[in-house]
Amino acid sequence: MRIAIAIVMILHGIAHLPGFIVPWRLATLHDMPYKTTLLSGRFDAGGAGIRIIGLLWLAAALAFAVTGTAMIAGRPWWPLAGICVSSISLVLSLLSLPEARVGVIINVVIIAGMIVSSIAGWITLCRN
Repeated sequence: MRIAIAIVMILHGIAHLPGFIVPWRLATLHDMPYKTTLLSGRFDAGGAGIRIIGLLWLAAALAFAVTGTAMIAGRPWWPLAGICVSSISLVLSLLSLPEARVGVIINVVIIAGMIVSSIAGWITLCRN
């Protein structure tokens, strides 16, 4: 089960890559046109600002990959890393609505699942 969840984390990281690729104009995607706005078009970040957001999407992608790999390797810090990167991903997804609405749901499920798992004693989020 741990490996399956780790693979989901890694795949979720891969799903973040369009958030980097499109703002940096490395490719065009059918469902995700280039834009410089956030918050459903309410805030124009400009070209430089949207590239910074793109770098945050790339950082989240890499962090999900590292967290999933750490989970497979049984590293004790993966739960805290997972909840942190999911929280950052949730903020990025909220900024990028409506395109990232599925990401909002996935991140909420990951965060809630990790909190419930911690309460149940299956994982430890904080070490003393």
